[in-house]
Amino acid sequence: MKICPTCQTKYTDDTLQYCLQDGAQLEFGASETSSMETVALSDEEAQTVIASRKPEKINFDLDDRDEELNQPKQSFQNESSTDNRRPTTTLTTVFATAAIMLLLFAVIGTAAWFYYSRQNPEIAKTTNTNSNIETRNRGGANASSQSPSPTSTAAPEETSTPTPEETPEIDREELTKAVSSQLSSWKSLAEARDLSGYIGKYATTLDYYNKRGASKSFVLKDKQKAFSAYTSIKSKLSDIGITPSKDGKTATAVFDKEWDFSGPEKRTSGKVRSQLIFKMFDDEWLIVSERDLKVYYVNKS
Repeated sequence: MKICPTCQTKYTDDTLQYCLQDGAQLEFGASETSSMETVALSDEEAQTVIASRKPEKINFDLDDRDEELNQPKQSFQNESSTDNRRPTTTLTTVFATAAIMLLLFAVIGTAAWFYYSRQNPEIAKTTNTNSNIETRNRGGANASSQSPSPTSTAAPEETSTPTPEETPEIDREELTKAVSSQLSSWKSLAEARDLSGYIGKYATTLDYYNKRGASKSFVLKDKQKAFSAYTSIKSKLSDIGITPSKDGKTATAVFDKEWDFSGPEKRTSGKVRSQLIFKMFDDEWLIVSERDLKVYYVNKS
């Protein structure tokens, strides 16, 4: 037997869980001999419940109670569905953000390219050229893959060893005699005070003492001063050494020169170690350099 703790209604059906009057949960009662009247039930009559007092009618909505009982379960299901959807939503947001950033970078890059191509047309020109080259290369690669051409072995190139230029044979003795003859003529023309013939022994341009690339007219003016100031010009050449170049086109003459120049108003004498360099011009040896290597002494009066 079960008893309602609220209204004290007793039920003989032990399968009932809640009171049919107020909906309270039923409890098991102690088994005792009831003093209440016993109602005999026939086979056709339904079971009769005997109450100690008149039951009060209580109205309540079982649907609301079921709704309240089911509400936590529904909330749990909503939270579960929300938790299940949360990773999907986060992943979608990440992909959407990445797509927007890539699109933004593409727009910025395109705008920068247009700006710089306008500022420097060479950029656009280079880009177009590279694109054309790449297109041609792809076309050539496709053509090669579709119709391979037979390979031909190139003949090895013949390597020719350059032959060294033959140095012309120089008759050093003959060359030395020719230069020595020019040096002697140069001395004789100075002693004869033949200014025209003396200047004729010099090249058009030459290195004249401390002046490099001096003109022939510059040398003429300097020699003319000495020829005008002195009426007697005497010189002596000794310890002469003549050295031809390897190609035989130039020769260097080194010698000691002693001089004694005298005139109406002054006189000078001295000794130096001189150097003259001769070069061949149209079968004639001309002076291209004149200087003193060493001064032994100089006297002036």
